[in-house]
Amino acid sequence: MPFLKHNLPYTEPLWHESDRKAQKDGYRSTFYYTNRDEYWGMWKDNKRHGRGRHYYHKGKAMYNGLWESDKRAGKGSYSLLDPKTKEYRTIYYGEWRDDMKDGNGIFYYAHDVESYYEGNWSCDKRHGFGKMFFPDGSIYEGGWVDDQEHGRGTLYLSNGDVYDGQWEHGVKHGQGNFHLRSRGHVLVGTWFQGTSKCGEIKSVNDSSADNPFEYDIPELKLADPTGVLAEARTHLKKKEQN
Repeated sequence: MPFLKHNLPYTEPLWHESDRKAQKDGYRSTFYYTNRDEYWGMWKDNKRHGRGRHYYHKGKAMYNGLWESDKRAGKGSYSLLDPKTKEYRTIYYGEWRDDMKDGNGIFYYAHDVESYYEGNWSCDKRHGFGKMFFPDGSIYEGGWVDDQEHGRGTLYLSNGDVYDGQWEHGVKHGQGNFHLRSRGHVLVGTWFQGTSKCGEIKSVNDSSADNPFEYDIPELKLADPTGVLAEARTHLKKKEQN
């Protein structure tokens, strides 16, 4: 028995239509998550991709910027909701990679706009060259490694004193010069884990010194350096023989 062909219009099954509408690709208006987060912006293959804005309900925060494969990547700002003003206050603006601060950016600490860091980041940590402005008015400018001052850097203290030299893991370590502006002198020496171990204090002509020394620092030296060296060598030889 031959089959009869009916030229009926194709009707998309309801589950096909629902599945198609659920796929997120391109621009979409506000998308609501089950955890009460909200996202508004671009999508690609069901992932946040392109420019978009995400509101984090639990952390009372907002990210506004670029996305890549569902992660913050590229230029963007991260803000926190101020409980008093009920407005979002930006605490970081700069570059991102894999959901972390990475590249060049500026970060404001706590609710004090006078305390902030501007410079390079890596994996959410200060890393590379950067400038840190502290609440007391002091400023550090130089190298950073793993969120700590490291390498060559200069610390400008709020009282006018300046340390310029080497740092390691957040403290002065290595060769450095400490300019005591209030005394009109410079300490040139070696530092070990934040403490000056040996050095030479030199006078400088600084008319702005608040409390300069009344007398010049005398030059200190050995009366017989050759004899002291010979004695030290003799002592070392005896120690090696024993």
